[in-house]
Amino acid sequence: MNCLLVRHSRVLIVAMVQRVALLSLFLLICGAIEGAAAAQRSNQRGGQALPPPAVNDDLERWIEAYKQRLPATANDCSSQQAIQCAEAARAIDLHAAAVAEIHDQVSPADSVGYARRLMQASKAVAALADRTLAVRTQFIDQPGGPQRREKLLAFLEITNGVFDLAGRLSFHVEAGTYESAYRVAAYPELRGQLIDAVDETLDPIGAEVMVLALLDPPPNSPNGAKPADAKTKSRLIEIAAKSGHLGTLQILAQFVRVPGQSPALMVEAAAAIRTLGLPQDPRPGDAAGTQPEIAAAELQALLSRINGSQLADEKLALRNELIQWLDERLTKGVAGDEFPLGGFRVQAGDWLLMRNPSPYNLFTDLAPGLFTHVGIVTTETGTDGRRRFVLVDLPERGTHIPATNVESFIKRTRHYLFVRPSDPNAARAAADVAREIIGNESVFDLKFRTSGVVALKGQPKAGQKIETYCAGLLLLAAQETANNRDEYFPIPETMAPGKTAENLARIGLSFGDNFISPTGSLFSPALTVAGRRAPMYEPAREIEEAIYDHFASSLRTKVLSPKPNMFQNLRTSLAGAATTNPALARLLAQLGDVNPDMDLQAAAKTAAVVEALDDAAYGASAAYMNAFYAILAPSAQVLRQRGVPQAEIESIESSRRPHQALARNYAAGQVNDRQLRESLIAYYVEQGVAEIDTMFKDRD
Repeated sequence: MNCLLVRHSRVLIVAMVQRVALLSLFLLICGAIEGAAAAQRSNQRGGQALPPPAVNDDLERWIEAYKQRLPATANDCSSQQAIQCAEAARAIDLHAAAVAEIHDQVSPADSVGYARRLMQASKAVAALADRTLAVRTQFIDQPGGPQRREKLLAFLEITNGVFDLAGRLSFHVEAGTYESAYRVAAYPELRGQLIDAVDETLDPIGAEVMVLALLDPPPNSPNGAKPADAKTKSRLIEIAAKSGHLGTLQILAQFVRVPGQSPALMVEAAAAIRTLGLPQDPRPGDAAGTQPEIAAAELQALLSRINGSQLADEKLALRNELIQWLDERLTKGVAGDEFPLGGFRVQAGDWLLMRNPSPYNLFTDLAPGLFTHVGIVTTETGTDGRRRFVLVDLPERGTHIPATNVESFIKRTRHYLFVRPSDPNAARAAADVAREIIGNESVFDLKFRTSGVVALKGQPKAGQKIETYCAGLLLLAAQETANNRDEYFPIPETMAPGKTAENLARIGLSFGDNFISPTGSLFSPALTVAGRRAPMYEPAREIEEAIYDHFASSLRTKVLSPKPNMFQNLRTSLAGAATTNPALARLLAQLGDVNPDMDLQAAAKTAAVVEALDDAAYGASAAYMNAFYAILAPSAQVLRQRGVPQAEIESIESSRRPHQALARNYAAGQVNDRQLRESLIAYYVEQGVAEIDTMFKDRD
């Protein structure tokens, strides 16, 4: 259930939390915290379980070992190879965690070296991820059968692993760079060396951390942080643009809004925003959508207020060029054939493959799949006369095909990849189809069939009802070319083995003939990788995926035995009655924000299972986050002295209570940050898995 089990709203909430964390990071880098809080932060770091990594090169040696173990060709892929790669990935993660946590024990100067080490490691693993992904097109040259299937499954396991490791390295880079930045904020020369490390590696997360130094610290920061000079800020702006990381956009937007900002630096920052991708204005009538970090009108106004006499000729010419470019954006929208998304550019006709926590990537025999949802990029001229690059997809909710500004859509996930048809005619056809169906009536098909799509081949799409599931949109576009279907979906897919089919049938789900998945297109040589973002590791996401994976694995071996509550039973009963009552069907569909032509009874049964599954996954991840921060929090007595409301103190104590021994060991320095995190993850995965097990029985 690629779409059914992707909770976009929650992903957006997580993104907002991350933005808050980013601002907190700025406060820490600049030292804008009280002395008491600084002392508390120092006490919260915990002890180090691993030996200081400065005395060995284990991290680098394991990366080299990992490089040797990763498959260079399809023939190298095997289950044994996957096991060996997983072993090396775990070792890299452990040693990188040790490097990230060592800053307390070394000088500020040495901390810069550790941060650089992490960035170099992250860059090396990102390159290995690209190399491994390149193997994807080699499998169609091999004869079909069990041997190819075994290699395919091993490839998916290995590729999932390298993507996960890349995310974990970024997680460690963030921690290590943040620690080092805090330590060197009072020493401009050392801070310059840390910026050198970011510039050398162009690490996107390192850039996001260091670009925060564009914002001056408040006076009397407890760590003695000094504002960066104009030359350093100019360099940071350049690094933001070169890094290609969209996470720096918000910082640049804040920077140009600062009153009294250097005119020259404002121009440079505006140019960097253009390079990264100035967000498009929301589509007409889409006021509730994601608001841009900065809009064209605001940026143009800021640049227009600059007194040209304060700028050198080169900067003045650039400012005038930017104002003219912004004027065209405001009147005509985006010009040209590409739209920048940080480090790469998308084109109309590109396919988006994205991944969020979901069991769907284990529902087919190509498991674990790499992606769970899809969309197609196209251009659209709105009623305001502005041209935009938008992403068209088919969610399970709603009654019409939506379009979303592409840069807004990708905020719904932290792991995505764009592929591009090599044939320009195929790309043009995909863009045309996507544009033509915007606003069409849609029905999400719980049978996951493509027959409704095939029936539309060669027909005008305007006004047609689109009845399929999200991946069906890819076929809708692909079949309008002279190429065969197999060129884009070369590996046949079936339902996962064991009891999966009969279990899904219990809630009204099935896979139709000629099923295609978001991952299936990845094996096509007719598609090139246009750009991607590896996931940024998140402990909460790890918990959710582990619980979803357990659900999908249980579908293969156990018997699904849903236990709906009273409301869910009533909803299912009403959906059954609606099969002969069109008025009731319309009412239920309106309440559920789905098309009345959907199989409402199957949808109600599915919803009961999905709700229980989501409650287990998101409940466990939320409990983890509460427990983690509760253990880091001061004692109840200290919280009372600081005026924290009693209700909040009781909530913290409640989250801390199941982990009293762990909290004591962490406070005593006997458990480090990694061990704390892993212990809590294991605990809450076990809690979530226990909830999932109540949904199954061992036999009929």
